[in-house]
Amino acid sequence: QYAIDHLNNNDTLNILSGTYNEKINITRSNIYVRKHTGNAPLISGAGITSQEAIFRISDQSNITIDGLEIANSVQLDAQGILVTGIAQNITIKNCSIHDIHFSSNPAATVNASKNAQGIIVYGTHATTAISNLKILNNNLYNCRLGYSEGIAVNGNVDGFEISNNQVHDITNIGIDAIGHEGTCSNPANDQARNGLIKSNTTYNCLSAYATSGGLYVDGGKNIIIENNTAYRNGYGIEIGCENIEKTTDNILVRNNILF
Repeated sequence: QYAIDHLNNNDTLNILSGTYNEKINITRSNIYVRKHTGNAPLISGAGITSQEAIFRISDQSNITIDGLEIANSVQLDAQGILVTGIAQNITIKNCSIHDIHFSSNPAATVNASKNAQGIIVYGTHATTAISNLKILNNNLYNCRLGYSEGIAVNGNVDGFEISNNQVHDITNIGIDAIGHEGTCSNPANDQARNGLIKSNTTYNCLSAYATSGGLYVDGGKNIIIENNTAYRNGYGIEIGCENIEKTTDNILVRNNILF
């Protein structure tokens, strides 16, 4: 966090090997945060409950997070990476994200208020969408998520790509594009839209309390789902809308392998 707070415009932060037991709040725009070549840093949220996300990006733009291991957060609504507010040109790539749990008890009761998320993007602003969002080549696994998802884009998100990720061994949906949940206060913009979900692999996304899809669109719009592989999930791909009298529109599903 000290390093983040002292970066200047267009600086790059190179992180050396080691375990950094902290949760990070990205407090400025126009920065690149990455592992230094040949190093393997772990950003661990172990024992820290003062912030839900290990990495929090709120109302900042032109941010890249590249090549970090992000793990070990156990609390209600735990998150590996959170993007929210007004945020353009955000890239999350080459990261390993694991052990994000809503409870320390594997047998804990699950309901709609019990949630954790690996990567979650909330487009909350009424008029300005999160745009040019890229979630690329990450490995997300071993997370107890309650009613939430491994990777999700939700609300006023317009223009996103989720490609070449591996999402596996989690307790609910793998990848999800969501709308109509009130994430954005303007109903006209409360849909993740104009997105590409491509060449991801999702497996062992299995829930004991719901039928969980490897890939899911719930209320999204104008999304292409192609060249993905999904296996040993509750569903391969599910397209739907959970909110009554709302719609999911213009979803193209092609050239995927499901088994």
